[in-house]
Amino acid sequence: MFLLVLNSSPPELPHAPPSPFQIASLSLELLAAVKTFTISHRPHDTLKLRVGVHTGPVVAGVVGLAMPRYCLFGDTVNTAARFESTGMPLRVHISEVSE
Repeated sequence: MFLLVLNSSPPELPHAPPSPFQIASLSLELLAAVKTFTISHRPHDTLKLRVGVHTGPVVAGVVGLAMPRYCLFGDTVNTAARFESTGMPLRVHISEVSE
């Protein structure tokens, strides 16, 4: 699973956060790229990308001592992951909150 998280900037900063439309557009571009991608050792198989989009707050931090990992937590992450894991291949699934 690949997770893309986009930061929403505070209003006082000049750069506006990406809109759900821009995120959906990026998702469609990824789907188009995947459809033409060839797996070198399995040329007759295709990648089955599934995309889940949800907006909301997340908490991030480094977890672990022996092998630290950067992790994201929260309902937003869980909802997007659920859209991705249960969604149909080669489709973009967007929550009502993100529309």
